[in-house]
Amino acid sequence: MIYSFVTMYIMFFFTDLLRIPSQSVTVIMVAASLWDAVNDILMGMIADRTKTRWGKFRPYLLAGPAVILLTTIFCFTHFGGSPAGTVAVAAVCYVCWGMSYTVYDIPIWAISSVCSRDADEKNGMVTLGKIGGTLGTVVVSVGSVSLLGLFGGERSAGAYTAAAAVVAGVGALLMLLSGFFVKERIQPAATGVPFKKNIHTILDNAPLKALMVALLIVNMVNNLRQVAQMHFAVYVWGDSGYVTWIGLSLVLGMVFGMAVSPALIRRFDKKHIFLAACAGGAVSSTLPFVLGGGPAVGLVLLGVSFFFTGLTTICSTSMLMDTTRNTGRKQSRIYSF
Repeated sequence: MIYSFVTMYIMFFFTDLLRIPSQSVTVIMVAASLWDAVNDILMGMIADRTKTRWGKFRPYLLAGPAVILLTTIFCFTHFGGSPAGTVAVAAVCYVCWGMSYTVYDIPIWAISSVCSRDADEKNGMVTLGKIGGTLGTVVVSVGSVSLLGLFGGERSAGAYTAAAAVVAGVGALLMLLSGFFVKERIQPAATGVPFKKNIHTILDNAPLKALMVALLIVNMVNNLRQVAQMHFAVYVWGDSGYVTWIGLSLVLGMVFGMAVSPALIRRFDKKHIFLAACAGGAVSSTLPFVLGGGPAVGLVLLGVSFFFTGLTTICSTSMLMDTTRNTGRKQSRIYSF
């Protein structure tokens, strides 16, 4: 929920509410992404070396949500001041949000490695997490415009602050559940794995390298689509209310795509499903610009595109588990990469 709200509205809030030039927003986003890549690796290394009576990953699942709650609200707060000061504060808040999210994100995806030795159980945990994240995206996509309307509409800076507080508050409470109820049952090896060896884990594993490159491209496209959502609804279709309809397209498309994925995986090769879904997503995402037809045609094709996104989400998760299963390396570091 929190991640979806931030990615959907942060660029619109920066450019249209804080009046930060689009060039400056681009610099902030790119710089934050580059730092996030480094920060993910650092967090993986820290998590690998954590040893407490609560476990290896659970401390971050318990402490992280509160920090994410605060940084999310700060990202959508207009602090006033000079234009240069506004840019600086926005940049600091956004980078801090990314860092706080990483503190939770790396451990939550790695914790399956210390919860069970059964590959199917670990696959199931990660898949359920992906489905839960998708449902959070659905809730935000469908309900966020109405929530903003309750606090003054999409042209009110205060509306974003209040909406961010509501979404982040609910999201943080849900995130805390993982810290309270997920148990670490496997004691990992006490010996730390040197960073250099983890680099070789990637470089020496051809399927993992190929999958990482593919996921990098897929995630870039998906994030771009999500970030541009509000701008497209307002400036191309002329009404922010279309964000809700985009959310409904997401619901129907992604849920159906994820629902049929297990049956397809049992019948066909995962790699072939993944490649076919990527190709289908590319075609269905391009057709609205070729065919035209307005919002109706665009929403239908967007739903088809989200169907293929649902397929790639489940297939890539299962493929990642397959490529790292026999590496002998710690999965928290693998997930950070």
